[in-house]
Amino acid sequence: QAYIDAGYLDAVIVSDRKLAEHTGFHYVPVGSHKDLGRPGAIKNFDVVHMMCYSLKRAFLFDYLTPRDRYYSMTIAPNGWGDGRHQSLSDSKFMLNVHQDKHPYIEPLRFALAAAYGLLIVSEASLDTYPYILGHDVLQIPELTKVHDFVRLLNTDYRHYKFDGILLRGKMTGEFSFRSCVEKYL
Repeated sequence: QAYIDAGYLDAVIVSDRKLAEHTGFHYVPVGSHKDLGRPGAIKNFDVVHMMCYSLKRAFLFDYLTPRDRYYSMTIAPNGWGDGRHQSLSDSKFMLNVHQDKHPYIEPLRFALAAAYGLLIVSEASLDTYPYILGHDVLQIPELTKVHDFVRLLNTDYRHYKFDGILLRGKMTGEFSFRSCVEKYL
């Protein structure tokens, strides 16, 4: 707030409603764009995570290695460029573990998942809007063990109606990046 008061910034925009409420900053959802990604027809992997390493996420890097099976689950490799595109196109789910202890969504990772039509499986967040809980995103209270995630994939997610193409349409249409920014401006 001091930088705004001093005239260095006009405003700070955040893309999580609860974070905006907690900080007093402006809320603008981060949508996606249809050219950011394309869902693949063949799903060679159960999950992709595309997360950078942190101590909180270390267990993922210890156990979820590329192309290995862990608890009968296939994991897409992390990567950049064409490798990242292939991993995202070839996966069924996007896994999200918070980088820190704060329960806010990771809007860029969610927008990337939506562009590829991937169901998001995430640690619990205070507010998932504009992603619909139980439809676009499934939550786990805290993900610190791989078997928690595997149990969710093997049981709970089957009870939800999910259509990645509908999610993609919503986040590249009504909630596209451009439309969200234009509504704010």
